[in-house]
Amino acid sequence: MPKVRRQRTKYHFSKADAAAEKERENDMELPEIEAMEEASAEDGKLPLPDASRRSNDTTGMSKKARRESRKNDWLKKVGAIHSRQLEEKAAEKRRKTAVVGDIMPLQNALDEVAQILVDPETLKEQTEKQKLAKARVVSRNKRQMVLADECKKFRQVVSHEQFKADPLKAIGQHLKAAAKT
Repeated sequence: MPKVRRQRTKYHFSKADAAAEKERENDMELPEIEAMEEASAEDGKLPLPDASRRSNDTTGMSKKARRESRKNDWLKKVGAIHSRQLEEKAAEKRRKTAVVGDIMPLQNALDEVAQILVDPETLKEQTEKQKLAKARVVSRNKRQMVLADECKKFRQVVSHEQFKADPLKAIGQHLKAAAKT
């Protein structure tokens, strides 16, 4: 059986081979993309990256680096096209939407703001809750001190004459006084 002849694998490229590879890259570009680039330049919209912006100095670069460079350039071009299409869709959607549009979220937000402005009690409650959340007792000693103070207050309340006579009435009066302040 005769030996199969193959072309030799080239491991080192000459400058002439690099120039030929550049020409092949330029030939591989799609005419649609070039037309879109020209249209975007005329419209004044997003400029697409083109091959002329790419670094043409491939001498001294390894094959892997050149391949990565071509891939990155292609990904930039595809990304620019995709973002331009999304932008055009969004612009078209904005053109189709009436000036009024969907105002329900705005209406709900205005109702909440009006409620807060009309009812200052809710505003006070919210600020008090925020203060309490900030002033949470963390250390063990502080928790024990707070517990001791609360126990002392509880003993004073239980020994108070009004509480002994009618506990529910005393608690109701206390809550009313606390709500006023």
